[in-house]
Amino acid sequence: QRDAWLKMIKLEKEREDREHQKWLQAERERKAHLKRMKMMLENAFDDELEEIQQILKEAISDWTKSAGESGIHPTKLARKTMELLECTDANDYTPLSEAGAGGASQVIEWLVSQGANPNSIGRYGRTPLYRAAFAGHVEAVQQCLQCGADPRIKADDGCAPFDISTNPTIKEILNEWDIEDTERLLKNLELEQEKRASAQAEYAQMKCDAIQDKINAAEDEFKQVEKQLVHAYDELNKRIYEHDVCVGKGTHVEVTLQTVHDAEDLVTVLKVKVDDARRALQMLRLQLREEKKEKLETQQVGVQIMIRELEDVLIRDVGNKIKDDGRWPLIIDETGQASIFVRYSDSNYLNSLNPANMEPDRLRLKKRARNLFAI
Repeated sequence: QRDAWLKMIKLEKEREDREHQKWLQAERERKAHLKRMKMMLENAFDDELEEIQQILKEAISDWTKSAGESGIHPTKLARKTMELLECTDANDYTPLSEAGAGGASQVIEWLVSQGANPNSIGRYGRTPLYRAAFAGHVEAVQQCLQCGADPRIKADDGCAPFDISTNPTIKEILNEWDIEDTERLLKNLELEQEKRASAQAEYAQMKCDAIQDKINAAEDEFKQVEKQLVHAYDELNKRIYEHDVCVGKGTHVEVTLQTVHDAEDLVTVLKVKVDDARRALQMLRLQLREEKKEKLETQQVGVQIMIRELEDVLIRDVGNKIKDDGRWPLIIDETGQASIFVRYSDSNYLNSLNPANMEPDRLRLKKRARNLFAI
C-alpha cells in the first residue's frame, strides 16, 4: 500500500508539473501580448510605421511557432492579426484612433489597408477623425476621409469633427467633402468586413467540429479506462480473498501478498489515468463552450450550457472560471432543471423566484457562504 501511495503521489506531481508549465507558457504569452498592444498604440501615435510592421511580424512568428508542426490556420492568423491591429487601451482607443490623434497619416493609411475600422468609437464617443480634427492635423483628417471615416458621426458632446475643429483648413476640407464618397468607401469596407466575417464563421464551425471529434474520442477513452479500473478493483478483491485463504492455511503467503501489491499498483495507476482522462474530457468540453460563445460574436455575459454540463461548470469549476471571477454565478434556466440539480448536489444557492430566499436576513447569511449560486 505504501508503494502504491508513493507511485500515486509521483504521478500526481508529474501531472501538476505539466499543468504548471502550461500555465507559465500561457502567462508568458499574455504578458507578451500586453507588451505588443502597448507598443502598437504608442508607435501608432508617433507615426512609426516600420516599428508597427516589425511588431506584427514578430507576433506572427511567435503565433506560428506556438502552433507547432501543424502550423496556424490562415483564418486564425487573420483573426489574431486583426485583434492586434484593433487592440484598445483603457480609453477604448485603437491604434488607428491614436494615429489620428498624433497626426500619423501614413499609419492611418496602412492600418485601414489591413482592415482596421476607420470609424472606431473610443472614450466619449470620439472617432479617429474627431481626434485628428480636434488636434488640428490636416493631413490626418484628409487621410481619414479618404479611408472611409464618416464626418457625420458625433461624439458624446454632440459635436461632429467639423464642430470641434478650430483649424480653418480642416473646416474647409470637411465642409467641401462629398458625403457620397464616404458612402461608397463605407460600402466597400462593409463588403470586406462581410468576407472576413464569413471566413471567420467557417473557421469557427470547423474548430467546433474538430473539438467535438476530440470530445467523442475522449469520452471513449474515459469509458475504456474507467472500465479497466472497475476490472482492476475486481481483480484486487480476488487477490485479497486468495491471500486471506492462504493466510488461513499458512501456505504461499508471500506469493499471494505480492499479487495483492501488484493489483494495488495497477489500481493506483488506473485511478490516475481515469482522473487524467476525466480532466482532459472536461477541458475539451470547456474549450467547446468557449468556441461556441466566440462563434456567436456577441457581447453577452456568461455562457450557454447544457444541463448535463452543470457539474463541470458549477461544481467542479473546470478552468477556474468562477474562482477567477470571484462573483456569485447567476444561473438562468426556464426549465427549472438547474434548480433541481443544484438543490440535490448539496450546494449553497438562492432561488430569486422564491420570496423566502430573497429576504434580507437570509441574504446576509448567504453572503458569507462560499460556492454560492443564484438562480
